[in-house]
Amino acid sequence: GCRDSSMVLLPVFSPSVQVVNHNVKKGCKPFATNFGVVNTSQFIRYRWFINGIQTDTNSTFNYTFNDTGTYVVRVLATTANNCDAELYDTVKVGMNIPFDFTADKFSACFSAINPVQFTAIENSGITGLTYAWIWKNGSANGKITQATIPDTGIYNITLTITHNGCLS
Repeated sequence: GCRDSSMVLLPVFSPSVQVVNHNVKKGCKPFATNFGVVNTSQFIRYRWFINGIQTDTNSTFNYTFNDTGTYVVRVLATTANNCDAELYDTVKVGMNIPFDFTADKFSACFSAINPVQFTAIENSGITGLTYAWIWKNGSANGKITQATIPDTGIYNITLTITHNGCLS
């Protein structure tokens, strides 16, 4: 029989989108940040989404996260050839946690067999908090910790509580 064939050249594009500030992922509410596509010469259309809701159509935009939580930020950039490139990122927004702390003793003969116990006092009810303690000769994590004080003197004890990257 008869045969016929034809050839079509099909150009294939593989764009990739690069975003400025996508590494800035944590902050305290209200957390204001800006996002922007770095390689804009490849793209003609932009769509930005936060938790699946379209929020902007420019190559750059500013956004303020007013509530605590974890947010998925997505940019969908389209080339003149209708090729899409996308990038997802996560932003965590926390809040300052009011707190205090106490010790089980404030003066004594301190030694390895008689450590001081420190307890964070906070009543936020928020889960996922991290506690970081620092003192002259050591550090620890946790809501309650013990410290061995190596010598006589006055010691500064520091506690930092973090919620989704927000330092208190």
